[in-house]
Amino acid sequence: MPAVSLGDLARRDEEENGRGPTSFYNGGDKSGLGIIHPGSDKDKDGAANTPANTPVEEPPAPSQATFSGEGNTLGGSSSSSAAAVQADKGTVNVDASKPKGKIQIRFHDGSRKAQEFNEDHTVLDLRNFCAQCVGGQAMTIMGGFPPKPVTDDALTLKDAGLLNAAVTVKPA
Repeated sequence: MPAVSLGDLARRDEEENGRGPTSFYNGGDKSGLGIIHPGSDKDKDGAANTPANTPVEEPPAPSQATFSGEGNTLGGSSSSSAAAVQADKGTVNVDASKPKGKIQIRFHDGSRKAQEFNEDHTVLDLRNFCAQCVGGQAMTIMGGFPPKPVTDDALTLKDAGLLNAAVTVKPA
């Protein structure tokens, strides 16, 4: 393989070579690098620079008004038309002597409530509790994975697989 000759190295002590890298880093002459210095009137190609204080033309104003509509939401009705959730309004009688568990209830407005139920409470008891929380409105209960509507109100919460689980409820 042939050797590549880089020529003679520049000597730092010669005036034409400047003072080497130290001079560059300490603010020395950078004219050979094509750097534009602030306030100079020419760039590296010799063309005149545009003064920094030249006024810039403003873009034309938009011809259309900005969007001001409400839009739609995914998943059905908006929460503004549905009843407000008051999770402390619902009551259920839990017998401490019987087996019990908790159900995490996620309401249509995003609020959550963990409520304790007995194993022998029915889906209807859960539905009634949720209806009390939203002012008596009928509710649809979604449970399991993937979430499916729970329609058999006669099932116990244990048999329906809802005890110690999370359910989503929304207006029917």
